Amino acid sequence: MKAIEEMYTQGEQPEATWAFTVLGYVGKLIFGVVGLIVSIAWVAHIVIYLLIDPLLSSFLNEVFIKMDGVWGLLGTAAFAFFC
Repeated sequence: MKAIEEMYTQGEQPEATWAFTVLGYVGKLIFGVVGLIVSIAWVAHIVIYLLIDPLLSSFLNEVFIKMDGVWGLLGTAAFAFFC
């Protein structure tokens, strides 16, 4: 049994485990910051576009329209990301 375990090591490698743990936390931090930015943009859009009676700006609507001008699917993809 010992010979098989030596030939086919399946034990934990502490360096690899630690690296993946750190990468997982960094990934969660990055996705959390992106989610925070998207949430703040949506709340700002709701306040600017819907709640203030004289319309200040069309904010995200203009952004999506300009992205469509760059590449047809870019505005749609950005809108899908924000939804």
